[in-house]
Amino acid sequence: AAAWYDQRDGDSAIYMYDLVKKQEKRLSAPDSNSHLPSIYKETIVWSERVPDGKVDLYTYNCVTQQTRRIITPSRSGNYPDIHKNRIVYSGPGWQRYLFSDIYMYDTATDMETRIAHADYLEVPTVGGYTIYGNDVGIPKIFKNKVVRSTYPEGYIYLYDVVSGAETALVKGVMGTRSFNVYEDKLLYGDYRNYVDFLNHDVYIYDLTAEQIIMVSSLEAIPYVGCIYEDKVTWLDKRSGTLEVH
Repeated sequence: AAAWYDQRDGDSAIYMYDLVKKQEKRLSAPDSNSHLPSIYKETIVWSERVPDGKVDLYTYNCVTQQTRRIITPSRSGNYPDIHKNRIVYSGPGWQRYLFSDIYMYDTATDMETRIAHADYLEVPTVGGYTIYGNDVGIPKIFKNKVVRSTYPEGYIYLYDVVSGAETALVKGVMGTRSFNVYEDKLLYGDYRNYVDFLNHDVYIYDLTAEQIIMVSSLEAIPYVGCIYEDKVTWLDKRSGTLEVH
């Protein structure tokens, strides 16, 4: 199945498309504010902002056709990603809406764990303080690996779900954005060769060999990139228009 969100009915709703039956189905309730679905096998997860301003998680099982609302202890669920029974997402960090922490929710045990915490620096200025945050970004999960980025620091970190250990993998000179992980390969975008933050290069970091491989040094668009088995896709504009490569 494929899943996405759009606003065709005036609200923001989650839809799925059954590739076998060639049928489309709306998953969100009427007048919803749903965003950013992720899919693993028969399970689709998405975030939904509810009337009290908090964000809850929803899952839909394509086999049983059952929808489940997950109210996490942190009342968060932005940018969810799922693998098996684990959902990772960003949620309220320091001063709740300024910077984000990263959480993991286990649907088998109904337990939430905070696995990354945004840091910040208060710098005295005339009349008060200026806050410089180091946001922990958007998480991705595959098996026991959770990856996240920090901004503006520009590191990508790998968190091991089993050991609880976290390792800094790569640092983009101008900030590191847009990433996905599959098996031992980390796909990411790096701004090191650009100064306007409109474009980035595409790299793969081999977690086993601890080597960085450049995939494309052309004008790739940030936040876009997927890796599966031996195939990588991203957007760039080598011909002047957006193309998928």
